[in-house]
Amino acid sequence: MSKYLSNLTENNLKFARIVHECLQKCFRNGNLDSAKTIMESVKNIVPEEQEALLYPYIKAIEYIESGDEMILKRQHPEMREAILLLVQNFNEEEKL
Repeated sequence: MSKYLSNLTENNLKFARIVHECLQKCFRNGNLDSAKTIMESVKNIVPEEQEALLYPYIKAIEYIESGDEMILKRQHPEMREAILLLVQNFNEEEKL
């Protein structure tokens, strides 16, 4: 994700951090509906090349909803790790 952040302007970087924080809170609170809403809103306002910042969240939601192991197996190790961390955050909230 850092290679994408290096290409952002200061304002875009602030925006990306706010979106990241909001999505992290959604996963920690077990609120996938809010995460989906945020991602759809962001997709409508960011340039297409910056949508890659949402990729771990998109894949984590797909995995949580489907349980399909192939979603994880198709990812590079670093992306798989990021997705699994999001899933772990979500699952920890679900247990509470």
